[in-house]
Amino acid sequence: MKPLDDWPRVKLSARGVELGEPPRSVRLLLDTGSPGLFLVSRLARKRGFEPLSQETSFGGGGDQRHKDPRGRFSRVAIGDIVYRDALATTTEHEFDETGRYQGVLGLGIFEGYGVEIDLQRGRLLLARSEGRKDGMRFWTVSGQMLVEARAQDGQPGLFLFDTGASVSVLDLGYAKGIPGLDLRQPASLWSYGGPLAEARLAVGARVVLAGLDSGAGALRAVDLSVRSRVSGVQLDGFVGLDVLGGRRWYVDWPRRTVRPLD
Repeated sequence: MKPLDDWPRVKLSARGVELGEPPRSVRLLLDTGSPGLFLVSRLARKRGFEPLSQETSFGGGGDQRHKDPRGRFSRVAIGDIVYRDALATTTEHEFDETGRYQGVLGLGIFEGYGVEIDLQRGRLLLARSEGRKDGMRFWTVSGQMLVEARAQDGQPGLFLFDTGASVSVLDLGYAKGIPGLDLRQPASLWSYGGPLAEARLAVGARVVLAGLDSGAGALRAVDLSVRSRVSGVQLDGFVGLDVLGGRRWYVDWPRRTVRPLD
């Protein structure tokens, strides 16, 4: 496979990600927290998107419930990988107001591969699974890539492994159970669909994964209960780029493990 450049926007070749026929390129955010291909509607229509049904997406900003058309593209190409009749979800909400990217692409589209994500050099490499037994186990629930992590002084829990989050986030209920944690209100935090309601600063909190932590900066705590109820699994937070960034990670999809390479 050809490498990614200009992380975090997917660009496995000079053509970028191509949609439809004739193929036209589009810029996407590679987001391990996303369940699949998710695009703004205005661009999807120009690339030959065929609506099939309407679904409700949960857990974003605003009221946390969003009606989004779901359908297919006749062709999606990511470098040398080509999908026919590829399913996608669209939204009227802009993902990035500056126009750097027009949608997100979940890592699950590469299921079956060993995936090396280089967050320092901006590369994505796909290869046959190494078959190694080491690494942290992850679970995919409702398209979410979940790992066992914890907040410092908090109990272990399931956290979203999320390259689409600039900072780590705690569930508000989980944060309230951490002794001595200073929760302050309000705090601004935006997600798909608008601002996240009741977001609070979590001063003194650190998210820890594989011996790596988020550092001394204040985190955010938000109510993730809707997302937890929909997936049927208690979600205690997101592990963001303050933990994951600047490193290489290897995701072994066949073995459902992930490990840092640096």
